[in-house]
Amino acid sequence: PNVRVVAVKAVSTLMQWLESPQEHALGGQLLNPVLEVIQKCLAAGDEDTATQAIEMLVSCVEQCFQVLETNLPTVVKYMLDVATSVGKLELNVREHAMIFVTECCAMKAKTLKKRHLIPTILQGIFTLVSEEDEDEDDDDEDGRAYKFATTCLDMLATNLPSKVLVPTILQHCSAAVSSPSKWHRRGAMYLIGTVAEGCHESLCQHLPQVLPWLLASMQDQEQVVKEAAFFALIQFAEFLQPEIVEHYEEMVPGILQALQEKDPKVQEGACHALEAFCENLSEELTPYLPTLMTHMGNFLMSPSLEMRARAMSAIASAAGACGPAFKPYYPQTMQAIGEAMSSTDPEAFTLRSRATELGGILAVVGERELFDNDYQAFVAQALEGLKLDSNEIREYTYGAFANIAELYKGDRPELVAAVLPLLLESIDSKDGDGVHVTQHEDAAAQALPPMVGQD
Repeated sequence: PNVRVVAVKAVSTLMQWLESPQEHALGGQLLNPVLEVIQKCLAAGDEDTATQAIEMLVSCVEQCFQVLETNLPTVVKYMLDVATSVGKLELNVREHAMIFVTECCAMKAKTLKKRHLIPTILQGIFTLVSEEDEDEDDDDEDGRAYKFATTCLDMLATNLPSKVLVPTILQHCSAAVSSPSKWHRRGAMYLIGTVAEGCHESLCQHLPQVLPWLLASMQDQEQVVKEAAFFALIQFAEFLQPEIVEHYEEMVPGILQALQEKDPKVQEGACHALEAFCENLSEELTPYLPTLMTHMGNFLMSPSLEMRARAMSAIASAAGACGPAFKPYYPQTMQAIGEAMSSTDPEAFTLRSRATELGGILAVVGERELFDNDYQAFVAQALEGLKLDSNEIREYTYGAFANIAELYKGDRPELVAAVLPLLLESIDSKDGDGVHVTQHEDAAAQALPPMVGQD
């Protein structure tokens, strides 16, 4: 076994120095012996040596792919066999085998297509994504077969035309969504969710077929299926814009349902999905505001600063979308903003930034009739925030001042006197090798002239 380890390391070093076609051909002759070493090591239970050999092949993809080309089908198929050896091999070595396939998909997807290997790879992905978790209660998401399967699929979706993947994936999912196995149903959701970004155009064309699967899975009795469906929902909301907005009457209730889930990752993702929808919705969102704000109110009381910041951001999106219809929620939201902006804890800077952003949006939504009462307190807290050592707070504060400037035009000269010197100081500050002006500073600079007037 020690000889094998040294031999594998020697081959790994040798591969880096192969340059000419003749040398690549000689290097290719070593592939079958390397695969034999992997096979013998796995049969003997020496997974460490097998893993080192696989890592050497992964480095070949990155550094000397020509060595692999002649025997590429053999190597890819063998790696897929290792990756899908459920119950026979440890997950770690199976994951390394799939990393090899993923690297090929990331760097040589077109070559794989020319060699007619995509159907074989997809079948391996289908097997892995539907694999039963050994421990459902284990919170380690990375150590699961479906994770490295979807990573590989994402590489394919990014590097190949969607017509190569989507028909086969939809054909598989159409059967999997009605399977008696919860793992097959879960796998279908992870498949369509994963390709939402790379295959968005093709998937948008199939929304009438796919959405019923998604909505049914969100109501599944099995939690693992529901969680995968919420993943797909969030992916759809983010990447299938603007076509998905046409289905908001089906999607928004699903997002609200996701907000009720106990899993913080699902809740956070639902907030993100909500923001994506709000970018393309306006008064259509108004009927959902009562339920939405109930959930957001609960999140604003969360002990998690990250969750509270995400809630602030989601409320900002909803307020911007609904406009005047948001006014009934103005008082309670403004109170939460004041509490968040009072913190000087560096751990809460993101929360304070998002609260400041939301305050600037509420200034526009509430108009003078509501914001006049909060103007002095909000501006004072915002100015105090500029004294903190946080570029994030600075950016969102100037964005809020831009909104206030548009609201009051030239009626608040005292704000100009307070903000303009700070703004100029920020613009003149050096960041790296040159002057750094953020988009919020630029927006504020554009918005301040109406407050000053022609003089």
